[in-house]
Amino acid sequence: MAYLAALPPEVLQSVLARIGVSASSRGAQRRRELESVVAQGKKRGYSIAAFMPGNEAVDRAFIGPDHQLYAMNISFEAREGSKTKDCKRFAQVLKDLIDAIQQAWGN
Repeated sequence: MAYLAALPPEVLQSVLARIGVSASSRGAQRRRELESVVAQGKKRGYSIAAFMPGNEAVDRAFIGPDHQLYAMNISFEAREGSKTKDCKRFAQVLKDLIDAIQQAWGN
């Protein structure tokens, strides 16, 4: 999700079209869901995904020294009552990790 959020708008629209999220009524619904998640990711600086029951993931995108776009994530068990706190905590851990990688790369 963070990778999608970091794409320029015209590239994002092309990617969504290529994966067929607008081909049917379900596809249109999925497209709206993805666009909402992308907007939230841009606002927060990281994205949250619940791709498996009982699990959450936070992800961030960043530019490498080769000017390519990369994304990293941390997946974790979603504990009732602490999901928001855990997402914020792991998002910070991920940011610190990416900062260290970029520093090592000389970015």
